[in-house]
Amino acid sequence: MVTIKDVAKEAGVSVATVSRVINNDTKVADATRTRVNEAIKQLNYQPNLVGRNLRTACTNKILVLLPSISNQFYSRIIVSMESAAEEIGYELLLCVTSNNPMKERKYLEMLHSQLVDAAVFLSSSLAPNEFNQLTNGYPVVQCCEFFDGAKTPIVSIDNEQAGFDAAEFLISLGHKRIAFFGNNDRYMSALLRLNGFRKSLARHGIPDDCFGVYSADYSFKSGRETFLHMQHTLNGSLLPTAIFCVSDSIAIGVMNEAASQGIKIGTELSVMGFDNTAVSEVCTPPLTTVSQPRADIGHTAIQLLSKKLIEKRGKNTKVFLPHEIVIRDSTGPVLL
Repeated sequence: MVTIKDVAKEAGVSVATVSRVINNDTKVADATRTRVNEAIKQLNYQPNLVGRNLRTACTNKILVLLPSISNQFYSRIIVSMESAAEEIGYELLLCVTSNNPMKERKYLEMLHSQLVDAAVFLSSSLAPNEFNQLTNGYPVVQCCEFFDGAKTPIVSIDNEQAGFDAAEFLISLGHKRIAFFGNNDRYMSALLRLNGFRKSLARHGIPDDCFGVYSADYSFKSGRETFLHMQHTLNGSLLPTAIFCVSDSIAIGVMNEAASQGIKIGTELSVMGFDNTAVSEVCTPPLTTVSQPRADIGHTAIQLLSKKLIEKRGKNTKVFLPHEIVIRDSTGPVLL
């Protein structure tokens, strides 16, 4: 294997000079630089990038921590992040934490060991004080999920307003018996959507617990199981005429189970999701959902990070991007 010593011998210079050329030191004379580069090319020398990066304290890599790869919501964000990172000369390193703080701390060792330059959290299972200690020493951005009051830039949507708007839409169709699926305290976004949902119901004088707030994770299976659990809990009483779910996957699971029981989606039962993932357009019926600007979220996260990485500045800005309600066939006016 060709070594840096071989290059130095071929070019007739010291090892230190070869190192300076590899690291683009401007103090190297042009003639010397040319001679070294010709020797590198002739010998097909491949620099040790790991060692080089450790010495220069720059890896041009960004650690991206996400809780799951099964949730379609993240895919468009990651694609956009990757494109934005390439524009500033960086690559992404994706790590799935499964909401496990031990795994998260293990991956963060790459940050502590300078194997990556910065991190983007799509979610974190760390305690807020531990997270804030991390942000004191490293460039970090929170994306989608965040700790309120964290000492880091944040990009997300106004989840509370989105929950409010979703309930307002269902109420505008005449629905008053509305259930909420997705009260999972693992994610701040779900709690904020629930807060907004409850504010809308209170505005219209509808008891927020009349038809239930049900826990569900972000899976199709959970949607089906939560719908069955709701039916069992209500025990023959009137079912809700509408269900607002904090993710599209939950909503589609609800629709599948309800349809299997002969319940007509969009007429006898309105179902609304969240995220506007690709499957929401092709399911039967197509799903009404709250759309997040996922491409803009991913791009903005890298923009905020670049101010800390490249420009060595940047305030801990909180950016809320706009959401919108996409109306499809899974919702309709309440039957009188």
